[in-house]
Amino acid sequence: MLGTGAEDPTLQYALPKMGPVSMFASIAVADVVEDGEVQEGRTEISADTLSFGAKADLSIADMGSAWISGGFEATPAEGEDGHLVFGAGASMSGFTGKIVAGSQSRDANADGEDQDRDQFAISAGYSAGQMGVTVFYRDSDFKTAKEALGAGFSWSLGGGASLKAGFTNWPAQTEGAEDMQAADLGVTFSF
Repeated sequence: MLGTGAEDPTLQYALPKMGPVSMFASIAVADVVEDGEVQEGRTEISADTLSFGAKADLSIADMGSAWISGGFEATPAEGEDGHLVFGAGASMSGFTGKIVAGSQSRDANADGEDQDRDQFAISAGYSAGQMGVTVFYRDSDFKTAKEALGAGFSWSLGGGASLKAGFTNWPAQTEGAEDMQAADLGVTFSF
């Protein structure tokens, strides 16, 4: 997700941690836009790509941990006011959960229609011993395939090897269109 100040930054500055709170700012490379057209192969470092973010790590009564974060990202496109993103997550007793929401204000189009873009994602997981299971849902106006729902499974085989499987469904966005699916199965190694 964009807007946290840490999305592929060209240069990032992190302030010294203050208790559980971390703050940072970053600047990234953006496409050059002239007369409303993206200039292929041309990029620039600009204050328009400046992001600010903060994250707080918390403990949950010796049972687990939690975090909350927020960020603002300036956007280089004309007619866009910036991108705000907030997130929160928790982990305890093998269970994890995460939720992220963001919004970007944009000028109305020529017909006066609202052009604001929003995004929302939630995930939950559980791990015990060698097994891990994750489910997620995403709804984003920033993507062509607006919605996605999926699940993943992993099983540790020992010695740095794991069996992993995943499935994602993208519901049809227009009448008469069909849902799209993708599945994956494989073994990963870490050394």
